Parts: sequence; C-alpha cells; structure tokens
Amino acid sequence: FLISEDPEPPKLAMGNAANAKNYPDTASTTCADCRLAAHTGEIVVNPSECAAEIVHLQELQNLQGGWYRKADGLKLGDLIEDYFLWDARMKIKASTSPVSVSGGRLKLALEGQIHEAILTLYAQPTLTWSDGDVWVLK
Repeated sequence: FLISEDPEPPKLAMGNAANAKNYPDTASTTCADCRLAAHTGEIVVNPSECAAEIVHLQELQNLQGGWYRKADGLKLGDLIEDYFLWDARMKIKASTSPVSVSGGRLKLALEGQIHEAILTLYAQPTLTWSDGDVWVLK
C-alpha cells in the first residue's frame, strides 16, 4: 500500500464514553485489536475484557521477523510482537504501527487509518494488500 508522511496520531482513549477517563491511553493495553481501534480515535471496550488476546498472540508468533516487498526486495520493516517496526528508509514519522491478525487477515494502523491484507501461510508467509502490493517474510 502507499506510504506517505504520518500526521500527528489522534489522542487515544480506551473504554466506553462513560469509562474513557479510566483508560486515558494505550500504554498499558495488551490487546492489539483495542490498540488498533484506539489508533484511529475510536472508543472501544475495556481491553481487560478482551478474551481473544491469547489466540491473537499465537497467530502473530508465526509472522515475526523481517518483511520485504516482493516486487523489488525492499525491506519494509520487522514485525516484533504485535507492532510493525518500520525500516528507517521508509521515512515514516511514526516508527511503529500496531498490528492485529484474525481470520486470515492482518490489520495495520498507519496515518490514522487501518490497512488490511490477506495473509497466506504456505512455504513463505505472504501479505497481499488491497492495492495489490505483496509483502513476504524472510
């Protein structure tokens, strides 16, 4: 997908409107889906109630490491736990992006938007983005 300058991220808030003051940021949040939603400014449920976190971390375990654009071999960055650490050559203001994986799809938050790719886990894990860009894990 296209990568451009990252504007200042929105103020993050967790919890429903009544409980937002109890979850002022995502620093202590362990649920990647909740962090992903918060990155776009959405208000989500209390992350401590998220029962899918164990499954999420197991799915991400197979995707750890360096990701490269298939077309030209350019290193884009590394998936570390549930964050994508952008390679410095990508010149992205925010050096990390939260990611979430579920149902054969990987979601990545960038520039206040959620980008989604289809995940293929054959001999070499592959991400196919909606714009046709393909990333491979090496």
